[in-house]
Amino acid sequence: MLNEISNRENINPNQLRAWRKEFLDNASRAFTGNKEEREQKQMAQELQEERQELMAKVGQLTIEVDWLKKKSVEVFGSEYEKKFSKRPF
Repeated sequence: MLNEISNRENINPNQLRAWRKEFLDNASRAFTGNKEEREQKQMAQELQEERQELMAKVGQLTIEVDWLKKKSVEVFGSEYEKKFSKRPF
């Protein structure tokens, strides 16, 4: 069959065999590459979204802690940390 194709297409049979072998060795990449790339892009997108959510949460918590520190100073005075922090035994 390879000889028929090589005669019909005017290609050297050895060249056709080499191309066939190369294709068979790498055929799985031809069909799975796009799927893997899509999965990697989707994973990267999900990680980026999760990172943005976490950064927003960190920002919100930072604002809350700063507000609580300010209010603690107003209510308890500047020495509030000494009054309420844990003391080693």
